[in-house]
Amino acid sequence: KHPLIDLTVYYCALSHHHRKWKISEYKNYNYSVLSGKTIELCGFTYHINPVIIKNLIKEKYNIVILGGCIDFTTQISFALLKLIKTPIILWSEGIREGQSFFGRCLNFITKYVVKNVNAIIVPGGRSKEFHITMGASPEIVFIAHNIINNDKYILGTQHIRNNQKEIRDELNIGDKKAILF
Repeated sequence: KHPLIDLTVYYCALSHHHRKWKISEYKNYNYSVLSGKTIELCGFTYHINPVIIKNLIKEKYNIVILGGCIDFTTQISFALLKLIKTPIILWSEGIREGQSFFGRCLNFITKYVVKNVNAIIVPGGRSKEFHITMGASPEIVFIAHNIINNDKYILGTQHIRNNQKEIRDELNIGDKKAILF
């Protein structure tokens, strides 16, 4: 929402079988779902969206944040951005313990990328340590904790507290005990 940032997000797919999100709900930034192919095999997701090449050349971004580095789309983006000298930030939540078999097989790519980006954003200490062991310079790895929109949940909680009887009646709970998990 910062007035000096013109954000465009490219999604490699509408969703994955193990991750469901609704892209259409996001109206506060420009986005596009790239045409291409997604291969999902044994918990590993691999995106192939060659159209990203045209988009990156045409738009001439000041900086690009790549979400990971082990699928074709991010790999080809990385190579092109290095070629055209666009600064790259890697956004990665990787940790050693969370790597899939295929992820471990592609560690040589991860090592190359983390050594050759301008900055890396991770969600916590374990991820920071993982990227440093993969070859990232500690000075370029920054922690940005995964957070939620607290105001939204505080307002929602207040609404529920203020309208508890109506909500319980609407859900046909009455005075019964309710457990949310």
